[in-house]
Amino acid sequence: MKLFKILYITVVTFLVIISNCSALQMTNPEKVGEFGTNLKNGNTYFVNAVKNYSSYAAFGNGFNSIYVYKDKSFVDRFHIGGNMANNTVPFIGMSNYIYRIYTNEDIVFYILKSAYDLDTDYAIIGRKKDGQFVKYIDTHDISKKYFNINASSGTIVYGNDMHVQNDTLYVDCYYYKYGTDNFPGKKLCRFYFRWDDKAQWFGIAQLK
Repeated sequence: MKLFKILYITVVTFLVIISNCSALQMTNPEKVGEFGTNLKNGNTYFVNAVKNYSSYAAFGNGFNSIYVYKDKSFVDRFHIGGNMANNTVPFIGMSNYIYRIYTNEDIVFYILKSAYDLDTDYAIIGRKKDGQFVKYIDTHDISKKYFNINASSGTIVYGNDMHVQNDTLYVDCYYYKYGTDNFPGKKLCRFYFRWDDKAQWFGIAQLK
């Protein structure tokens, strides 16, 4: 009986180790560059781009490069992804930052952070194994789905950083009432975005 118990514990421990090893692991986000629109003159700017043109730029080299294209119809709209315009995802923001996350699989994630005036929002996009770019998470959509906010009296603000924990990204969420001094406001919850290997997508969990 004692031997069986020892064998059982050994097998369970081994399975846990295998399970942890097989799960997606992410590196900490590394800042790649910045982009946006200068309100004073309306010009598009790119910071730390390896290729910089008037309407688009490339950040990084080779297979891990990411391209940002300016949408000429709107001052705050961009398309981000591969070196072809049809392999991009839309993103809205005046002052933006790009962070890259590597994984132990052939997937690269990018955190797009928009921080302008009182608003901070995020999008999580990625380059899949076949090279296609997709948008997994957009906090604009999350704010609409989870909160009924009167836009004239306040706004949803997301934390200054998005964090990594194994196969999960998480960020704090606040409500800022206009005219108050306690920016970023009252903490409402924390959102967890856990990678689902089977679905090849991020799930969303809200912890209050």
